[in-house]
Parts: sequence; structure tokens; C-alpha cells
Amino acid sequence: MHTAGWTGLLYLLCTARFAACELKQLDQCHYLASFPVDGNVTLPCNAQLMLHYVPQAEVRWYKDEKEVLTVPERVSLDHHGNLNLQELRADDSGVYACQVGFPGGAEVIWSEVVLRVREKFVPFEAWLEVKGSLGGARNVWMASAVTCVIITLLWVIVILIMCKRKMAYGQ
Repeated sequence: MHTAGWTGLLYLLCTARFAACELKQLDQCHYLASFPVDGNVTLPCNAQLMLHYVPQAEVRWYKDEKEVLTVPERVSLDHHGNLNLQELRADDSGVYACQVGFPGGAEVIWSEVVLRVREKFVPFEAWLEVKGSLGGARNVWMASAVTCVIITLLWVIVILIMCKRKMAYGQ
């Protein structure tokens, strides 16, 4: 195979790898949160990036598959698309989902938060436990980029060695 073909294939593989990881970045984020009754919580949506570049993006929150409506002084959305809940009640427990979409209906992000509101508060569980977060995917993406650079350099070395041998045999 011609060396340009190998380089093109390598470029295609690296591009596909970057694209796959970039899509993973915006795919799904899962959280588990536990908070006390009468407490306040902000449920993260991870929409900051999309809202920055696509100001018309639409943010919707769902609780147990029903849309969450804002309630003054109790339930609100901030400018990052995060859901703020004030004075938590036991019936606030449930699976919350944040959906961010472009104008025209294309889905971009789907975040899920399992919120438990308890009478007896366990401080250690109050931290949001992130699974498959944007940052974790970004680290995977960076690792993939490094891997691609290393593979590219190895291919350059192989191609240079092959060209050098070909020139040595041709003389």
C-alpha cells in the first residue's frame, strides 16, 4: 500500500477516535445525591459548554419522567441550566433528568440525578457522586489524543525507515 494511504488511514482512525470521545463527552452523565429535609441543593446539568456556544439551547428538567416546573422561592433554573431546589421535602426524592437540545429538537445532553431526601442526614453522602461526568470523558479524550500522537509518530518512523531502505536498494 502507498504510504499516503497508510497516513490517510491513520488520520481517519485518529479522527474517528476523537469524534467518538467528543460524543462521549456530551452523552450521559449520572449522579447520586443525598440531602436532608429542609436543605437546599443544586442539581448539575453539565450544560455550560452548550449554553455558552448555543445560547438558544433549550434546557428541560424531568422528575420521574414528568417535566419539572419552576416554583418561585422553591424550584428554579440558573443560567447554567442547573436545577435549584430550596427547602427539600421527602417527596422531592426521585430520578431527575436534564435534557439540553439545540433549536430544532436535536438532543445534546441527557443527565440523570438520583436524589434522596432523608429525615436522618448522613453528611458523607451529601457529596454528588459523578459517574461518567464531562470531566472524566474529557480525560479519556485527552488520553486518546496522546495515544493518537504516539501512534502517528511511530508511523512516521516506520515510513521514514521504509523510505530510507527503498532509497538504499534503489541506488
